Amino acid sequence: MWFIENKKIMNFVINKLRFIARKYLKNRLFSQFLDISTVCAYLEKQYNQEYTDIILEDLLLDFSYDYVKSLKNEFDGFIANSNTVLIYDGFGLDLRGSMIPVTKAFLRTEYKIIYVTVNDAKNKQPHLMKQFLGHQNYEVFYIQKEGLNKVKDLVGILEQTKPANAFIYTYPWDAAALSVFNTYKNQICRYLFDLNDHAFWIGLNSFDYCIVGRDYGAVIDRDYRHIPSNKIIKLDAPLCIDDDVYFKGLPFDCDKKRFVFSGGSLYKTLGDTENTYYKIVEHLLENHSDVNFVYAGGGDKTEFHKLNSKYPNRIFLFPEREDFYQIIKKCVFYLNTYPMFGGMMMRYAANARKIPLTLRHNHDSDGILLNQKETFIEYDKYEDIVNDIDLLLTDNDYLAQREKLLLNSVMTEDRYCRNLKSLINSKKTEFEIEYLPIDTSRFRVEYINRLKLSNIISPFLTKTKIVYLIKYFPLLFIIAIPKISQRIILKALSCRKV
Repeated sequence: MWFIENKKIMNFVINKLRFIARKYLKNRLFSQFLDISTVCAYLEKQYNQEYTDIILEDLLLDFSYDYVKSLKNEFDGFIANSNTVLIYDGFGLDLRGSMIPVTKAFLRTEYKIIYVTVNDAKNKQPHLMKQFLGHQNYEVFYIQKEGLNKVKDLVGILEQTKPANAFIYTYPWDAAALSVFNTYKNQICRYLFDLNDHAFWIGLNSFDYCIVGRDYGAVIDRDYRHIPSNKIIKLDAPLCIDDDVYFKGLPFDCDKKRFVFSGGSLYKTLGDTENTYYKIVEHLLENHSDVNFVYAGGGDKTEFHKLNSKYPNRIFLFPEREDFYQIIKKCVFYLNTYPMFGGMMMRYAANARKIPLTLRHNHDSDGILLNQKETFIEYDKYEDIVNDIDLLLTDNDYLAQREKLLLNSVMTEDRYCRNLKSLINSKKTEFEIEYLPIDTSRFRVEYINRLKLSNIISPFLTKTKIVYLIKYFPLLFIIAIPKISQRIILKALSCRKV
């Protein structure tokens, strides 16, 4: 019943947001239009029942060719600098993600590098900024985080620097920036990193080439997003590993007590009616009394609390930790999350020569490692993975043999840099794509199972968006928000409509 209600509520909200966005765009209320488009795309990412939204894409394109083009007309004609590459980083993170190794690779090329990120990142990226030391042919720009000011800032930088190539590295609902890149077709060769190949994102008109890290993503892009295969290029990024980050310790002596490590947002362990992930954790705790379990990541800890009452002082939960890679290097093996996998953590584990044990969920985790089939890290059944866990925890020779299979399973910096140059010069890499049919219906159903009413309203409650949007969904908010917040709702409802 809740499954059906989730779908009804989400479809109603998304359809209404599209209608409101169109209304604001028609009335040339561009700031509100961007707010609503961003919220709509964010919700569709959480819902993930479709991989694209053509209606929203068309609205963003209309916005691009109305408002954004008017900004561009204020500048002189655009003549691209063939030796200039712009990297747009919508996240502005430091150690998380792939921006450090990507930037590092670009700095090894002969191009002038224009790095653009958000104001919030200023003085908060010490490890990334360290990559620029010793280089002279680069510039760093900071822009507003959202809204029309972000659009203006980004247009100004593009018109000032006039790059021949632009690489887009951003979140799936970045309506402001992607609308800007929409207008540079035939002026800049635009490359979009497909960072969420398994889920919804906007930006179909923002790129000339879509960079995917694995075959699974390429199939989703071609068969579900309907991107032509000649616009899809395979190239996975190397990992960001900072040797200056030291191990901060655990509540027990790691030299005397073995442990299994896992991590990521805890929603990735939920949505499975059998609670399979927690059954695996319980199996290893029940059958291997000398082994602890360590998890780093935030979210709903309810299932772990249940296990902790049965196995006290053996489960250790932490928020995200800067020294996660050092923890991986000390564990026996890494247990991947289920039903949603953690692709980046799989790569880090393999790089540390620690087996990332992965229970298969359809084809979701396919192709994360370069030679994944030869590493034998995936299991089709619960019984298979727990049986192998028992072997890995009791037979050190078997463990060592399995760890050797991880050699050369992760992209190196040299190989990435070589292929990056090939990508810019010839629009191809050394990596071929194998297109095999993929059915994602079960995967998408679990998104609905995980969805809560709080997930639906959360994007409405950020900054000024509340005064624009709550008035359109009064019943949804009255039901979902505690009485202490109802005074905010009443204020929003009194706002004048368009």
